[in-house]
Amino acid sequence: MKLHQKKSYLVSQDEGHPERRKWPRFTQLLYFLFILFIFLYVIYFFFARSFYLKTDGIIEVSKQRIAATHGGKIEQFTVAQGDRFKAGDKLAVIGAARFCSPPAADTRSAQLAFTIKDEEIELSGLLKEFALLKRIQAQPARIDAGIRRALELNAPLLQNPQAENIKMLEKQNEIDIQRLRIANLNERLKLQRNVAVTVNNDPSCSAEIISAPFDGYVFSTTFSQNEVSNRGETIMTIVADNAEVNIEIYLENDLFASAQPQQTFDITLPNGESSKAVVSEIFSSAITQPERAWNNYKPVIPQLKANLVPVDKSDVELWKQYDRYSVDVKGIK
Repeated sequence: MKLHQKKSYLVSQDEGHPERRKWPRFTQLLYFLFILFIFLYVIYFFFARSFYLKTDGIIEVSKQRIAATHGGKIEQFTVAQGDRFKAGDKLAVIGAARFCSPPAADTRSAQLAFTIKDEEIELSGLLKEFALLKRIQAQPARIDAGIRRALELNAPLLQNPQAENIKMLEKQNEIDIQRLRIANLNERLKLQRNVAVTVNNDPSCSAEIISAPFDGYVFSTTFSQNEVSNRGETIMTIVADNAEVNIEIYLENDLFASAQPQQTFDITLPNGESSKAVVSEIFSSAITQPERAWNNYKPVIPQLKANLVPVDKSDVELWKQYDRYSVDVKGIK
């Protein structure tokens, strides 16, 4: 076996530099920026949670429910959803809920009227008798036999002038008393007729006309014409032209100090416009519930509810355009 001796030669030439590639450096830069972004976001997140309050709110325009005082068929609807109306305009007519007998006649007034008529007839007779006595007194010699026969009971007076005068005075007194009696009966009749006679005052016995209490528009209707609504059931919801508008927000109880009255908030509306709001009132979110809620024998802690109103009154109409829309609410803790 032969071994060949190989000679090695040292190369003294420069080996050069490797090719510089751009994409690895670009990738490294992206990684660095991403990590920096995450770092800054974490700082901002904790900073914002510590110093700023951010939540969602609902714009709510004050509305009024219209309901019938008694149930019945809706005989007429004069407005529809979106229609405008003026105060006093007829909105709907609710038919009678049941049939009721008509009111009885006013028998007392009728009886008084008949009594007055009888008294007036008696007064007329007294006046005729008084006039006849005056004729007898003025012309006693010319009285014919017919008149004397008619007054034969008073014949002794014809020879006694003093007794005749007394009889005339008595007759005049009877006439005056009769006139006073008739005047008294007429006064009683007048008072009686001014008293409304109502046998059945149940409002369900007659149709109910619902009129608009203010200027505004119809927000919604829950019934249609010829449908039947129950007593107290909402048939429509209306909104006044000068209705109040606010934003409702719900917060945890530990944020009570951040929602005090007169505290200001920044509002971002659905169209991107900004507005300023101030807290008008705060109360528990469970205030409308008649009973407390429980969970496993523990009371459910309600949230804090706050109502916000616009700082600038000119924003009221802008807010009304987004009734029941969700808005972004931001404030300082």
